[in-house]
Amino acid sequence: MILDLVKTASRQLGYHDHQPVGMPEPTVRIPKPAAVNGSLRMSDFLPEIVTDAARPTQTEVPAGEKTTIDAAAFLNSRVAEAGAHIIRLPEQTLIEGAAPALADVPAGLRIVRPAPFSTVADGDDIIASSLADVIAEAKVNRTTMPQIGVRVPMPRSALKDVHEAQIVAEITHAVMLGIGAAVDRVLLSAIVAAGPATFSFGAVAGAGLRFGDLRAIIGTAGAGAAADQGGLYVSGVAAETSGAVPQTVIAAFNRFGVTVTPEIELLAERTDAAGGVVLTAWLGIAAVVPDPGFAWTVS
Repeated sequence: MILDLVKTASRQLGYHDHQPVGMPEPTVRIPKPAAVNGSLRMSDFLPEIVTDAARPTQTEVPAGEKTTIDAAAFLNSRVAEAGAHIIRLPEQTLIEGAAPALADVPAGLRIVRPAPFSTVADGDDIIASSLADVIAEAKVNRTTMPQIGVRVPMPRSALKDVHEAQIVAEITHAVMLGIGAAVDRVLLSAIVAAGPATFSFGAVAGAGLRFGDLRAIIGTAGAGAAADQGGLYVSGVAAETSGAVPQTVIAAFNRFGVTVTPEIELLAERTDAAGGVVLTAWLGIAAVVPDPGFAWTVS
């Protein structure tokens, strides 16, 4: 876990001594990064934050609740809560042969639409539909996925002021919450970039959706938001807020998805003689939008 990585990094030296065979002492000091690499799988369990009662830590995961990193991250995602698919990118597969190699396996989302039946008069031919009329698909793979990352410094003074295990657990929770927010930002930005039409119930009917398929996410501009008896709505559609985009989006979010890599890559670097560490975390993430016509904006 991250705690072991940070502890190892805090003891790293920026050089490696080379001692040739037969020599009593090293003769060459070879520079090297004072850093260690690691990874955190999305399926790993999120560490619990154990705090002093006099200095409690507020986080989104209740104390004593055991959950995986991805489950906790997506609980913080508004689009996942609204029904968007969170798709784990499959592991690379090994292609055997004279020169074994790893091959990327794409991931994505396929939407099956109602087949467009039409009335056919006796003797007339049935007009052929395209495959895209009945199946919409979007997919991504590891080589094309954008990467997101964050760097968090942990000076030695902070590690001493707060117990090392606590601050590392808090940073792990922060990474988890950040992934949930990034999922929202990636998908909502992709939907808005596609130029959706203004919301209307006629457009919903034309898309073949039920009213119950809809959820609204209110952006920072607050367009269309209305509170009623403790609930939040946009045009009568159940809503939640998000800081990901300014726009308010109403959509059948179960027609959209976000693909994430199954691991978070980590780099812990020692920054000073006291043993301070800066942690870098990054992962791949991409929106999956088979058909942007299932989303609308509200002015």
